[in-house]
Amino acid sequence: MSKNKSILILASIGIMLSLIVTPFLAKSRMTFYSFEILFPEEVNVEPGEEVTVEGGIIVTGFYWLHNFDLTVEGLPYEYELEPEWWEHVRILREWNPEQGVYRVPDKFSLKINVPEDASGSYIVTINGQEHHSFREVSNFTFFVLSVSGEPLKPQLTVSDILVPEEITEFEPFRMTFKINNEGPIDTVAKVAVVVPEDWEVDEPTVEMSLKKNESAAAAFDIIPTTTAGEVSLVVEYPFKQEIVKFTKTGPYLIPTGATTTTLPEEEKSVLSQIVGYATSVIDSINEAFEGLGSPYLTSVTIGIILVLLIIIFWLVLDIIRFTRKGRAKEPEETKETKTKISKAGAAEFDVILTEV
Repeated sequence: MSKNKSILILASIGIMLSLIVTPFLAKSRMTFYSFEILFPEEVNVEPGEEVTVEGGIIVTGFYWLHNFDLTVEGLPYEYELEPEWWEHVRILREWNPEQGVYRVPDKFSLKINVPEDASGSYIVTINGQEHHSFREVSNFTFFVLSVSGEPLKPQLTVSDILVPEEITEFEPFRMTFKINNEGPIDTVAKVAVVVPEDWEVDEPTVEMSLKKNESAAAAFDIIPTTTAGEVSLVVEYPFKQEIVKFTKTGPYLIPTGATTTTLPEEEKSVLSQIVGYATSVIDSINEAFEGLGSPYLTSVTIGIILVLLIIIFWLVLDIIRFTRKGRAKEPEETKETKTKISKAGAAEFDVILTEV
C-alpha cells in the first residue's frame, strides 16, 4: 500500500470518528453537568398570610455541582430563600422496593410574607447557576403566586374634636381629637391641621401609629387672631403603595376681644327671635326631607342662610336705632320775632295806608 493511500485511509477514519464523537461531546456538557429545579407550579395564599414552600435541586448529570446559588425574580413581596448558596450540590440517592435506587433532590425553602393589602397573581422565576466549572451551567423554573380573598385595609375615622367654647384673640388654646383605626391591620397616619391663614400652630403635623381596631388621641396648640374660620384635620395613610387622604372639618371659631359690647335688651330680643325663627325653619326643612337618609341642609346651605339672617338682623337694628333716635330728639323751638312798632311809626304806617 502506498504512502498516499495510507494517509487517505487515516484521514477518512478521523473524519468518521469526529462525526461520531462530536455530537456526544456537545451533549456531554449537559450530561456531565446538569440539574433541574423542582418547585410547585402554583402557590395560593391569602392576604396577610406567611407561607413556606419547599423546593429542591436534583442533579441529573454525572458530577456534583459546586459554588451553586439560587436567585428569585418577579416576587413583589418580602421573602426568604434558605439556603441561597451551596458549596456542593451532591448526587443524593435513595432506595425502595418499587423503584430500586433513585436520585433525590437537595432541598431548599422559599418563605413569602404576603401583606394584608395584597391581591392579584404574579409569575415568579427561580434561577439556578453553578460557578465552579468553565461551563457555568444554569437552569430555571417558574411558578404562579396567586393572592386570593378580599384584601385587608385600614379604615380610619376622626372623632371627638374638642375645642374651648370661647377663644380669645392671640391667646393660645388646645384642640384635641381622636383617630380610630376600625380596620383589621396596623397602619401609620399623618395628621395635619388647617386653620385660617393668619393663625399660628405650634406643630402643624403629627404622626400616629395605629394598631388594628384601636384608637389614639392627639392635640394641636393653636393661637388665633381676629380672623374667624374653621379648623380642619387632614389625615393621610398608606394603602397599596399609595397615599389615602381625607379631611374632617371641625367647628367654626370666632375669637373674642378683651372687651365685650352688650347689646340693648331690645336688640337682644330681636336677635333671639331671628335665631329662633331660623332654627325652626332649618328643623322643619330637615324633618320634611329626613327620608333622604342624611340631613337636607348642607353646611354651605346653612352658611348662606346665616349670612342672610345676619344681614336682615343688622337692617332691623338700624331701623330700631333710627326709631329710638327719632323719639329721643326734642322738637326745635320756634323762634318768634316780635317787632315793636312805635306809636310814631304806627301813625306813619296809617298815613301811608290812607294815601294808597
